[in-house]
Amino acid sequence: MKTFSLFIVIVLALLTTDIHAQSPVRNVLYTFTRNEIMACGEHHIIQHQLDRYRFAFLVKDTVTEKHTLIFNGKRIPLYGDWGYTLWSMGYLNVNEPDGYIIMDSDEKGYYVDRRGQKEGPYEWARWEEDYDSSNPDMIYHYVLAGRVYDNINGRVRKSQGIFVMMSSGDDSDTRYISVNGKLDQVSGYGRLIVRGNHYAYINNKGILYFNGRMIYTVSNIKGAAINKKGDYAYYYNMEQQIPARYYIGKNGVKLNEEAYLGINDLYLTEDGEVAYAYRKGNCWSVHIPGVEESTGYDYVENFIYLESGNYAYTYRKDGKYYVRIKGQTDKGPYDNRCRDLRINEKGQFIYGYQLNELNHNFFVKINNSEYGPFDYVTNIKLSEEGCYSFSFEKASKCYTNNNGTITQVDDGSYIDIDSDDGNHSFYSDYTYDYVVIDGQRVGHSPAIKGWYDKDKHAFVWNSIEGNELVAYEYKLD
Repeated sequence: MKTFSLFIVIVLALLTTDIHAQSPVRNVLYTFTRNEIMACGEHHIIQHQLDRYRFAFLVKDTVTEKHTLIFNGKRIPLYGDWGYTLWSMGYLNVNEPDGYIIMDSDEKGYYVDRRGQKEGPYEWARWEEDYDSSNPDMIYHYVLAGRVYDNINGRVRKSQGIFVMMSSGDDSDTRYISVNGKLDQVSGYGRLIVRGNHYAYINNKGILYFNGRMIYTVSNIKGAAINKKGDYAYYYNMEQQIPARYYIGKNGVKLNEEAYLGINDLYLTEDGEVAYAYRKGNCWSVHIPGVEESTGYDYVENFIYLESGNYAYTYRKDGKYYVRIKGQTDKGPYDNRCRDLRINEKGQFIYGYQLNELNHNFFVKINNSEYGPFDYVTNIKLSEEGCYSFSFEKASKCYTNNNGTITQVDDGSYIDIDSDDGNHSFYSDYTYDYVVIDGQRVGHSPAIKGWYDKDKHAFVWNSIEGNELVAYEYKLD
């Protein structure tokens, strides 16, 4: 009996040892060639799109400095000398055959490589502003013979809308604005304001352009507003005067003979009326058309005035901070200034505030709801439909709140995964040359991406080992 019991103990011990000593299945996905490294972006973040055995990433030749896109093993040479990033090239989906739509350039011009078929060359090309790199219906603008065209998922039309198309010259001093396909030339880096078929452009030298025409009557312009009717307003200061004196103009006519000592924000209604916050002496006031002027503030900022007549601003009075929103009781007092005030045409609002400076108690106010406290809050947004989002930090971890759905943000330094049944765990920290599965050390390299595969009941992860990109598969009991 003792011999039999000892046998059972030995068998169980061997089985236990075998479970923890099992080796994952290793597959080589890609072998880097000589002088080839995986390209890194800002903060040395490796740029890749990985999905188990499918992959896309940029490699750089350390001798020629040229880049190549590796897409599921296919090499796609890139010829431009600009700073490539995987996220700005265009559309990538490793789960589609030839799932890429990317932009490149060479000595002949700009191209778009659409799933292996080149479109171009063009004099200049750029993606639609704020394009979604996960959407294959890509829109890009290009220039031929000095005119702008739109390519919408392979279909071409004369360009529509008003936007900055391109820049040229030393330090990009000359900029070209596309106005329904025609190019207007302006000078200097600046800000474009569009309302209907009209636009204004203010450059970093304080020069104002309206519908392509430079406004010569004033200089040192600090801000401007336009309406769909074709009016333009602006505010400017006289640099030779100390302290600076500020004036407001509309359609070339000065509106205030008595100078202001400061102006924050300027809006122009469709009726041609102006709305703004201004300072006289030590007192700030807010001028809103059709509303009794509010005055007596220590300071005013974040002033917003919308076409619907809704408005909001934050102000300081007697050392405390408040938020004023049309139709609402003033919010506050707060010990610190409020941040990222947003309102929409429906009168909905969102903003962040800090309870006090001694602790990092940040809160977010959304209409009649409030979230917090957080260690930090940033990236507060509100749409016209009333959808909101913001990012926050708590207990050294980062999260996003998107319309009430809270998601932890992976900072890329570690991977932490559990199996669906909760009986198994996977962890990898890039500073350690192994991964941890169920509390056991596995392998000889950290993971750069990992998954739990429900169908195989296995952990799958990718690593870079020497000159190889590999995929590991570790089956669970």
